[in-house]
Amino acid sequence: MSNIVAIVGRPNVGKSTLLEIITENLKSDSGTLKWGQTIHTTYFPQNTTDIVKGGMKIYEWIQSFSKDWHIDDIRKALGRMLFRGDEQEKTVDALSGGEEHRLMLSKMMMDSANMLILDEPDNHLDLEAIIALGEALHSYESNVLLVTHDRELIDAFANRILEIKDGKLIDFRGNYEEYVEAFAE
Repeated sequence: MSNIVAIVGRPNVGKSTLLEIITENLKSDSGTLKWGQTIHTTYFPQNTTDIVKGGMKIYEWIQSFSKDWHIDDIRKALGRMLFRGDEQEKTVDALSGGEEHRLMLSKMMMDSANMLILDEPDNHLDLEAIIALGEALHSYESNVLLVTHDRELIDAFANRILEIKDGKLIDFRGNYEEYVEAFAE
C-alpha cells in the first residue's frame, strides 16, 4: 500500500517552502534531511513555467530528460495524461497552463521514482485531468507528498495528514475526513 501524505494548512504558512527544502531547491535554516539509499524522488513544483518551455514537440521534451526512455513508453505516459493522437504533436510553447501541468505529470511517470513530491499539481487542470491524476495516485504503489487545496482529492487518497499550524506540525495518520473529525473546532 502506498503512503500518500497530504500537507495542509492556511495559505502562506510554508507548505511550498517545506517542499522546496525537502527537494533541496532551498536551504533550510536548521536541521538536516537525509533520504534513504533506495529513495528516488521526482518533483512537481507549484510553478512549472521555468521547466516546461521550448519549441520541441511534447514527446521530444520528455525524451530530452533521458535518451533511454522509449518513445512508445513516452507516448503511453502522455496518453494517460489525456494527450491523444495529434495532441502529442503539439509544441511545448503552444501548451496551456493545464496542458503544461499534464506534460509535467507525464514526465514524472517516466522517472520511475518511488517518492513523488507534488505541489498543487491540480492547479490549472480541468475535471477530466484531475480525475486522471486521482486514478494515477490510486494505482501508484509507492510514496507521495502532496500539497493541494482539493479536499476531495486529499480525502480520496491521503492516508496521513500533516498540518502546518501556528509554526508547528500536526501529524495525523488517517484520511482527511477522520482528521477533520478529530480536530474539529
